[in-house]
Amino acid sequence: EFDGNVQIAEGALAGTKIDLVSDLGMDDSESVPNATISCRFFENSKVSLSYFNMETEGNKNITRQFDYKGNTYTVGTTVASELDLTVIEGKYGYRFLSAEEYELYGLLGVKYAKIEAELVTTTFGARREEIDAPVPVIGLAGEFRPYGKFAIGGEVSGLTISTGDVDFTLIDILANVSYDITQNLRASAGYRYFNIDGSNDDDSAEVTYKGPYIAIVGSF
Repeated sequence: EFDGNVQIAEGALAGTKIDLVSDLGMDDSESVPNATISCRFFENSKVSLSYFNMETEGNKNITRQFDYKGNTYTVGTTVASELDLTVIEGKYGYRFLSAEEYELYGLLGVKYAKIEAELVTTTFGARREEIDAPVPVIGLAGEFRPYGKFAIGGEVSGLTISTGDVDFTLIDILANVSYDITQNLRASAGYRYFNIDGSNDDDSAEVTYKGPYIAIVGSF
């Protein structure tokens, strides 16, 4: 489930905050693959690298006038739009609590986030904008194994950063239930909430991505 808004200024026009779903008709539901690889170097330390990319688009005769990147889009104009969100994360986890039934990690990492937005009309052609920044994150991750091959886990991470004219706030929360199919193969199902809010001078973009997920985890 997807939602968001974008505001891009240029020249004398300050830019209008545009709702990506209601104003531009972008798809509000997307299936997004996510890949993660982790390696444990010591008994209580591990590092991981993850990647996901979400692309959504819309095509609509707009019902509200707005300004975007120096141009005014009037009611009735057909606007084709596209949004591309890429997130790459490197993370270190240290296990500071551990027992047979549970474990708890402290997390420290960096998420590189890039948001690209484009509007296309016959009058103005393609108008594209990009906001990107590395965002350091801290968080916690844990797992509780009540019995047998079942486990309940969760993770929360995020931070707010300002670098020059760029401000980013990022929140990433997930919870899941897992089942160990074999010693080296696990199936999981859960829910994830991801929000990123970025601004650069007078430009801004906010994207929220949330919903259920399924995962297969192999280990060796």
